[in-house]
Amino acid sequence: GMVDWTNEAGAAFWHDLVRQPLIEAGVFGHWTDLGEPEMVAPNSWYAGLPGLELHDQLANNNIYNLLWAKSIFLGYQRNGVTQRPVILSRSGTTGIQRYGAAMWSADIGSNFDSLAAHMNAQMHMSLSGLDYFGTDVVGFHRGNISQADLDELYTVWLANSALLDVPVRPHTENLCNCKETAPDRVGDLASNLANVRLRYALSPYYYSLAHLAAQTGAPVVPPLFFYYQDDPQTRDLGDHKLLGHDMLVRTVTEAGITAVPVYLPAGQWVNFHTGEWIDSSGQWLDDVPTTQDGLFQLPIFVRAGAIVPQMFVDEQTMNMYGLRRDGSTRGELIVYVVPAPEPTSFTLFEDDGRSTAYQSGELQTTQISQRWLDGQIAVEIAAAEGSYDGAPTSRDNVLKLAVGDAGATAVSVNSTDLAKLDSMEAWDTAVSGYILTNGELWAKSGPLPVTEPKQFVVTLDQPGEEAAEVEVVEVESTAVPTQTPAVSETTPSEPAPNRTLLFIGLAIALVLLVGGWLYIQQRRSQM
Repeated sequence: GMVDWTNEAGAAFWHDLVRQPLIEAGVFGHWTDLGEPEMVAPNSWYAGLPGLELHDQLANNNIYNLLWAKSIFLGYQRNGVTQRPVILSRSGTTGIQRYGAAMWSADIGSNFDSLAAHMNAQMHMSLSGLDYFGTDVVGFHRGNISQADLDELYTVWLANSALLDVPVRPHTENLCNCKETAPDRVGDLASNLANVRLRYALSPYYYSLAHLAAQTGAPVVPPLFFYYQDDPQTRDLGDHKLLGHDMLVRTVTEAGITAVPVYLPAGQWVNFHTGEWIDSSGQWLDDVPTTQDGLFQLPIFVRAGAIVPQMFVDEQTMNMYGLRRDGSTRGELIVYVVPAPEPTSFTLFEDDGRSTAYQSGELQTTQISQRWLDGQIAVEIAAAEGSYDGAPTSRDNVLKLAVGDAGATAVSVNSTDLAKLDSMEAWDTAVSGYILTNGELWAKSGPLPVTEPKQFVVTLDQPGEEAAEVEVVEVESTAVPTQTPAVSETTPSEPAPNRTLLFIGLAIALVLLVGGWLYIQQRRSQM
């Protein structure tokens, strides 16, 4: 039989009898599959919504998974469980996100048409208020697809999902236990690795966008036209998506694509992969490559004024808390900035990534701002406000500034000049300093207290058009360190959130599960 989730007493009974013991054993992921419900029984009888007197199955289909998710949400509250649940639902209706549920595009086929349909559905989900929407990476029903076609499809699909899906979840029909699904087993492995690492690197940005979505309703992954409604060119571009407000991603949903046209609304943009600046009047770029240094990656352009917090990721990274294989952590705050004459700001949100304590104020926010005047660019990381269990007390601050062909004559942090470094090896070993690389200026402060403001000032050797100089903020703070510090044991933020309070952290937890599983698969492959 089927559990009648429209019967609140019955739903609560089932939760406490079956689900609560699993929760107490450490289970926090709840996969509400087949919840259309898939099995249709003409003689089914449901309690239904109060006052409607609608008891047949067809009258209750659309609300079935909504109320299933609600029963989990209320069960956690009723039993005082502070761990955020992961709820992954195959179906639902308006408002399911209020219970922290993510959805996916169900059991679709392994082909490019299905990928294109999924990406179009994601647009409509975003416009409907549902930010957590993902897919079975490479599709559920593989059929008789050849290995070569599967490899190409997997590579392209994962590149899309790594940037645009929440959560990112490789999965397929595998009753034979004979089909590979992990990104280190299928497709172009180097491209898969690069795209997964990019998702990890951007996790503080996604997490902050999700907090913002929970507070304001601003979408995490909107279509391009959402923020450019006065530009008629954007109204037919379902394959152009945004991450937040300022990162433009061009999807690829066809086979054999090596370059795509990309439309840039009016303004200045930077190619995220190459560092090239483009001054657009609202125009198309023809033949934008889909490969970078031999790796398949979707075209990404970042608007001038963008501020994108990131985390450090390399081959030793184990999870989105910065844990490394040797047990140490990397907790620096990396801030990617595309400067603009118009002052802009972005708020970094951080919490423990696991519990609902943020609802009671255990939350840390950091305002990051930029301004570009007369050849000087100032990026300020304000003093953090609030705190949470495990919050860092100090950390390194790394600025990655898109400068194009410009050089720099001076870089300072809190009025202390930084040394110019002449190689990436020197960058890796220095506590503080700056270096120019691939159209970007990288500068790092060394560990400084999070409760004190930090201001980077970069003087370019190609002045801007404004007439005034940047006002250097007077900051009373710890001096910029010049000695090698001990290994930091801070806990940086994790990714994933949405526009309902409990929704924040849902995808993060699931992505962590997937990340851990992928690592296990990688370790198995090395045995």
